[in-house]
Amino acid sequence: MADELAQLQVNLQNYVTQSNAEFITGQPDINDDAAGAAYLADIESLWQPRYLEIYQAGYDATSN
Repeated sequence: MADELAQLQVNLQNYVTQSNAEFITGQPDINDDAAGAAYLADIESLWQPRYLEIYQAGYDATSN
């Protein structure tokens, strides 16, 4: 599970870094609400569900 968590974190960081570069260069326009919403949706779909599952499992294992 630790390897999977590390890979999720690397993927997220790579996505954020790439997206920041795109926003800085104006592709997509950072002031475009749809682009911002798509960015957040991508982060949630790429990372959040499994990441939270891993952390929840770790929390559950230590709280019993």
